[in-house]
Amino acid sequence: MGKARMKLSQVLRARNLLFFAGLAATLISWRYTPIVRSQQEPAVIDTVASVRIRLGVNDTAPTDWSGSVNVTGGQLAGLRHWRPRPGDKVDGAAFTVATRTGAPFVYRAWEDAPLLPERPYLLTPGIIVDVKAARTALLRIETKHGAFEVSPFALEAGQSEKYLVRQKNPWVSLGSGNFPS
Repeated sequence: MGKARMKLSQVLRARNLLFFAGLAATLISWRYTPIVRSQQEPAVIDTVASVRIRLGVNDTAPTDWSGSVNVTGGQLAGLRHWRPRPGDKVDGAAFTVATRTGAPFVYRAWEDAPLLPERPYLLTPGIIVDVKAARTALLRIETKHGAFEVSPFALEAGQSEKYLVRQKNPWVSLGSGNFPS
């Protein structure tokens, strides 16, 4: 009986040793697993700025806002849609976007009909421009309704500026910050 007990305790000790060795190996391998990122991070944060440009915010009818982006004193690191819609395109430094009529609200069977007729609304497009440049860089946006220039590093995060306001309807709203795609 003593030998049987001794063998049982040795088996339990060996089992515990294997368990803790496996646990340690798992923790070590988990600790040193490289992190895989889905998007490349900018090399130096101070030299990259992202600017969101909303187009046609005050439009009263669907309008084409196609245009291009030029950077003076730096390079265009990226150009992407803010809220992509069918038919919108980005090709290099050129973009094709337009304000579009939104889908009407569909009332459910148990809801009362509105007292006044619904006003149609427009979906406003936008682009996000990533600029890698010195702080003195200048960003020029040309659209079918006019052109304007802005220094992307002059904007604070969350700050908004308005351009092309003096024209009849179109205007552009600019914002700066980190805009996930």
